[in-house]
Amino acid sequence: MKWNETLAAYDAYIFVTPEYNHSIPGALKNAIDFITPSVLAHKAVGLVGYSFSAGHRPIEALRLILANFTTGVVGAQVNLHLATDFENMSSFAPAAFHDVEVPAMVQAIVAQDQALAALR
Repeated sequence: MKWNETLAAYDAYIFVTPEYNHSIPGALKNAIDFITPSVLAHKAVGLVGYSFSAGHRPIEALRLILANFTTGVVGAQVNLHLATDFENMSSFAPAAFHDVEVPAMVQAIVAQDQALAALR
């Protein structure tokens, strides 16, 4: 399956998700359900969520889902709030404090990837 082949080519991932009904959207859940577990096993994952709850709920839902794949989801994450990080809820205009969050998450992903590399 092309989806699994594409994912298998990478050592780490960043999932970006909106909130839908206090969780992730059905399309993302469906895409994840088609991933062969070994494709994500022992690979680093970062999470970015956005919603009126700053993306906390979909990120926590993703953490639970991805735990079943034996991924290394990092603790550092990016939470975007629709009211403060998007102008008129359409144009992306993140608050300045995100300038620190994104590099911290990427650094954590790289460190996690290096730690998990021997397990792959």
